[in-house]
Amino acid sequence: MREFLLVVYRVLDIALWAYMLLLIVRIAFSWFRVSSWSHPVLLVYALTDPVIEPLRKLKWLRVGMFDFSPTLALLAIILIKDWLLPAIFALLITR
Repeated sequence: MREFLLVVYRVLDIALWAYMLLLIVRIAFSWFRVSSWSHPVLLVYALTDPVIEPLRKLKWLRVGMFDFSPTLALLAIILIKDWLLPAIFALLITR
């Protein structure tokens, strides 16, 4: 059972790491002029919108023309990946 939990932990860790990279790419897209109709941009938007769109409803994340919802989503993923996930799996493995 312990080995199975370690495999699940590693898969989740890699998935969250990959999603962090997608969020960083999306943030970089907002800094540079990229065609919003190119296939890579559409793919990144399609994969990150389910997390970012609910955060966009929080009005305090928009300051003037700046939208901090991708940054908050990235911070949340980092906290889950680096703190919450290891804590949960440490509890499960020690039982």
